[in-house]
Amino acid sequence: MDWQIRLIAIYLFVNQSFEDDLQFCCQRMGNGTPPKFTDEEVIVTFLWGIMQNRTKIKDIYNYTNNHLREWFPDLPSYTAYITRLNRLENIFVPLIEKIQNHFPSYVLEKYPLN
Repeated sequence: MDWQIRLIAIYLFVNQSFEDDLQFCCQRMGNGTPPKFTDEEVIVTFLWGIMQNRTKIKDIYNYTNNHLREWFPDLPSYTAYITRLNRLENIFVPLIEKIQNHFPSYVLEKYPLN
């Protein structure tokens, strides 16, 4: 159950950060209809994959598809996932800065990111 708490904590942190200011670091392209698989979910699944020692996007996608499908039922195709991830590339530098500056050190000690 411990991993679920960490996954939820990461999602909440990314969601709040995205609402606060990260949304302005990327440009949403689309037909105006919000996607079922949100930008926040793309970011969370990518970060979670890295935390699970996955270093290739294909491995992160496959891990999410095979082990977290219940948590992310609207996971798109691999091609769509990569496209979305590439559109969000400008978010990662400010997100890592936020994590370093605002994530309580005791949380990182209790729930390390690796």
